[in-house]
Amino acid sequence: MPEVFMLNLLSNGIVEINFDDDFYDIKVEHLMEVEEGMRYLGKGKKLPFFFNSKDFLGIDKDAVAYSKSAESGKFTLANAVLVDNQAKKLIYNFYFRIKPPSVTTKAFKTKEDAFEWLLSLPKE
Repeated sequence: MPEVFMLNLLSNGIVEINFDDDFYDIKVEHLMEVEEGMRYLGKGKKLPFFFNSKDFLGIDKDAVAYSKSAESGKFTLANAVLVDNQAKKLIYNFYFRIKPPSVTTKAFKTKEDAFEWLLSLPKE
């Protein structure tokens, strides 16, 4: 499988993912690779996770199901999702409440707000 993302452990302890510009469809295999990267970067401990949903970033139904499994969140403390407008933020946060992923997840309009929230969470 071609490499479509890069995980970076930032100095504040947050893991940020950067997707290739031409990548638009997340599959289970990608989520499994991210989880393995989180395990490696955190040395087995849970870390806060940040990602930018870009203009459009899709996820297939199997990946959605996997994202709700205990396996998916083993090394993730919480997810912060950057969205590009208020409507997406409302939709994402509503969806996360009615169909929660395996770890606490929240959408934000600014990276600063996302980081502030992630850093406010109790560490494990």
